[in-house]
Amino acid sequence: MGCSDADSIGHLFYSPSPRSYAVIRLDPVEMVRPFHDAQALLQAQAMRPKSYLIFLHLERALPWPDQPWYRFEIEPVASSLRPEDHTRGITSIRKIPPGE
Repeated sequence: MGCSDADSIGHLFYSPSPRSYAVIRLDPVEMVRPFHDAQALLQAQAMRPKSYLIFLHLERALPWPDQPWYRFEIEPVASSLRPEDHTRGITSIRKIPPGE
């Protein structure tokens, strides 16, 4: 049985592209909770969840519609955006200067 484009519109899937940037948010408490380690949990509670800019370097598995996770080799870039510096080409819409 075939499927037209109109039939598949509600079933589109998204896979992040390798060699692009993304933001991840890490929650220290939820990351250590499965270990049932009271000391680690206490220390994690002193931290706040934080967002990080990452570079999706290499895709580690092929994306499939029935798999909700995408595995990538990532490279951390920064924990915050750089302040603007027009002399280096860093503006509100471009946070990584040319050539870096």
